[in-house]
Formats: sequence, C-alpha cells, structure tokens
Amino acid sequence: MTVTPIYIPQDVINSIVNELYDDKQALSQCSLAAHIFCEPCQRHLYARIDLDNNAEDGNRKLEETLTEYPHIQFYIRHLRLRLISRYGRVRDEGALPEILHMLPRVRSFSLSHGITTGLLHFGTLSQPLKASVFDLLQYGQLTRVELSHLQEFPIYYFSRCSQLRELSLSDVNPFHNDMYFEHNTELVPVSKPVPKTQLQTLSLEMESNPSWSFVHPQTFHHIRSSIDLSHLTSINIGHLFVNEEIDECRKILESTKFLEDLTLTLDLSHGMTTTFKLTPSLT
Repeated sequence: MTVTPIYIPQDVINSIVNELYDDKQALSQCSLAAHIFCEPCQRHLYARIDLDNNAEDGNRKLEETLTEYPHIQFYIRHLRLRLISRYGRVRDEGALPEILHMLPRVRSFSLSHGITTGLLHFGTLSQPLKASVFDLLQYGQLTRVELSHLQEFPIYYFSRCSQLRELSLSDVNPFHNDMYFEHNTELVPVSKPVPKTQLQTLSLEMESNPSWSFVHPQTFHHIRSSIDLSHLTSINIGHLFVNEEIDECRKILESTKFLEDLTLTLDLSHGMTTTFKLTPSLT
C-alpha cells in the first residue's frame, strides 16, 4: 500500500517550533523528525550561546559545527562570554577567538569575569582573543553590550559600534592610554568617517566605584571614541556614593536631550541605600 505524504505548510511548522523556543531537548528531537523541521529548530537552538573558557571541549565542538555548517553562524543572535582567571590570567582560551570571528549576526553581547569578587584585567588576555572581541563589537547588527567586572577595558573598542543602543556596565574600569593602541596597531582600523554611536539606554553599577571614568563626558568625547550621550532616553545608575559623584552625575544628565527615565540608587551610611525614580518633563 502506498502512503501519500502529507504536505504541511512551512508557516505551520514554524508556528509549532516557535512554541518550543525555550525547550532545547524538544527542539533537538524535533530537528531530527523531518528535514522541514531542521532549519527552524536550529534557529532557536543556536539563537543564544553561552561560552566559558573552562568548557574547552564544548567550545571546540561548537567551532567544528560552525565550520562544517556555516549557515548556523547566522542564527546566533545573543552571545554571553564568561572568562574565569587563575592567578590573574585567563587560561585555556582554546577555540574562543575562532568562534567569535564566526558570529556576524550577533545582536547582544555580554562579557564578564566569572569570579565576581574581583576584576579581570583585560590586558592579560591573549592578543587573538582581544582582537576577536574588538572585531565582534564592530559588527553592524550589535545593539546591546553588557560588561561586568573588567579592569582596563579599552573604550576605543566602541569606536565603530554604529548600531549600539544599550550599554550596561557593572564594575568596569576603562583603559584610557592611547599608547596602548599605538603598540597594538592591528586593533586599529583604517581611519574613515563612521556613523556616530547614539546610545539610548545606559546602565551602571559601581559596587567597586570604578565606572565613573568610563561615562565621564571627557571620556565619551575622547578622540578615539564615537559614543554620543545626547540621545539617551533611559539612565539607570546604581551604588552612587553621596557627595562623591553627584557632580559627575550632573555632567551626564547635561549631555542628554531626550531623557525619559532616570533611576538613581544612592549609597547611604551603614550599608543603607535609597532609590529615586524620576521622569523628567518632556515639555
């Protein structure tokens, strides 16, 4: 007896798969059911990727997959990279630089130190990994960046993030010295006009109090920086020390023209905090 195949429109298949977007086990099994399920399942399976320098075997397997099936590179939209240092250095970087160079469609990128009790010195990373992070930040699809517990992160890395709209910093200490880039010329792109980065959302956490130098207007107006604060619509600043950074806060607010939401968390004495949520007048 001949069995007549049943045709199911691709839109119906996509709707079914979309219901499984957060169930990786179900998506994996569904992708093997029929060829028509494979592509939509892969889009969800690879939409968000978490990388860890300690997961060397998993990183190498991902690199091999992206090399063998390059179309998957375009499915990855959200990337979280966690680096764990030992004795002040990140070891076992393995395939991480190669993987970062394979992600042209990433829309959000998170880079953090896996040990939250200290800051990761960005300068201790290998040259290939620093270069791959720099290249990743230049992709035109990138709209959101989160940095956490990093020391001496070069602000010039944001020089060509023309589509960047959301920036979140948690205990980030920037690197200002231009000499760093003169000795690392392979990180400096050919000079040509680029669209000005116009942030819309800025979030700061300053438990160790290093981040103010990063958002100081002089920093953002640095000759190698293209970040513009004037289009900010939302600002969230946590752990603001009373009587110490009020003037810096004022300078940030003076740089904005379209602010709609402002949240300030002030650190008071004896470990107490208070939070203010303000909606500036739009008139």
